[in-house]
Amino acid sequence: MAELGDQDDEQKACLIMEAIPVSALLAFAEDFTVLKTQNRLMDYLPELKRFSVSVLGRGVGPALLIETQARTEEEVAAAAANRAAEGTFDQAKTTTALKSFIDRVVVNLEACPYTKSVDISAVGLENRGVTPGPVGYRFSPTTDACMTMSVFWNCICEMTGSPDENLSSIMLSLPGIGKGDSPEAHARFAAVVEIVGRYLCLYR
Repeated sequence: MAELGDQDDEQKACLIMEAIPVSALLAFAEDFTVLKTQNRLMDYLPELKRFSVSVLGRGVGPALLIETQARTEEEVAAAAANRAAEGTFDQAKTTTALKSFIDRVVVNLEACPYTKSVDISAVGLENRGVTPGPVGYRFSPTTDACMTMSVFWNCICEMTGSPDENLSSIMLSLPGIGKGDSPEAHARFAAVVEIVGRYLCLYR
């Protein structure tokens, strides 16, 4: 979806997913359809309005059909402005700010009792079979909700493919999502975070 959404013109892709139960694909497609009716979220996720998702096939080799409408001139201009803004974010400064927040809130205020420093987490879970390990800091300058989902799932794949002692958790910086301190910026960030959690729950 991130790749399709990056294009201004009309797009269509058919993803054959033989190893994924058709019930899971239907759940995703149905939830996406419901999401598009939820104005409290869609008001802050305008890039998703171009998308439609459906399932093809009900037996062997089911597939997701993902389609996008062409952007309007106004949407093309907005997308170009967002892409230009992505080049203004400094990864080092953003990561330093995130580490400062984690130190103040997560560590010192004990928001997570298993994180004792900005560098190591999962401390105190050994009796549950979890080994303490490094915190990974990842960064994306994207301003797009679909690309945010893509980056998030890349982080999930990285974690699931890494031993605990090499990577215990990931902190993802997304300065382009809800940039600024206005109520609208907060609502935008909250909406993107909600859809991340929403599809993580579907995955589980």
